[in-house]
Amino acid sequence: SGLNTLHGHWDELGESWLNACDEKGMLVLGAFYCDGRPQIQSRADEGWNEWIVETGHEWVHSVRHHPSIVIWRPMDAVMPPQAKRAQVTSKLMALVRREDGTRPLAVEDDDSDITAWNQSSLWKLGDLAGGYDDGAAMARKLAASRKPFLTKEIYGGFQDVPNLSQFFRMFYEKSYAGGSTGVIVQHLPLARQENPFR
Repeated sequence: SGLNTLHGHWDELGESWLNACDEKGMLVLGAFYCDGRPQIQSRADEGWNEWIVETGHEWVHSVRHHPSIVIWRPMDAVMPPQAKRAQVTSKLMALVRREDGTRPLAVEDDDSDITAWNQSSLWKLGDLAGGYDDGAAMARKLAASRKPFLTKEIYGGFQDVPNLSQFFRMFYEKSYAGGSTGVIVQHLPLARQENPFR
């Protein structure tokens, strides 16, 4: 397929996957948590912030020996509304650096080693009639960045394969031309459709 980087949509991959990645030379974006909303609509109580940071500490400590993990991105940008996102992010970054300072962090934070960009394939999330994004906003951010830049698309539907494929081409061509590292996520089912993305 030509794919050489893997992440588990922020679900922790587990030892079997990580061992296979170590053996096969598959690079891994190290991550362990994604809220999954709006479909799941999870809730967080007052102890959530402390719990997620401690869970992150246990996770990093348990997987840091895997050479396949080349970038740390502990959790997705989506968090329960009760979470103080900036506070949780800074605590997670500090503990990752304390447990393993050998690999860069890619999170939405000014202190991050890598600028992280993610977006829907649509101009407006969920609005197929509004058309597909052209990647221009990402390309401007990439051109202005003075750090390594990680791009990914997310939250697109499969209904319009030709236009989604065109978005992929524009988005990842601009990522590549600008010097970014791009990750294609969530759309591998397109390879099995009548008009597969190539």
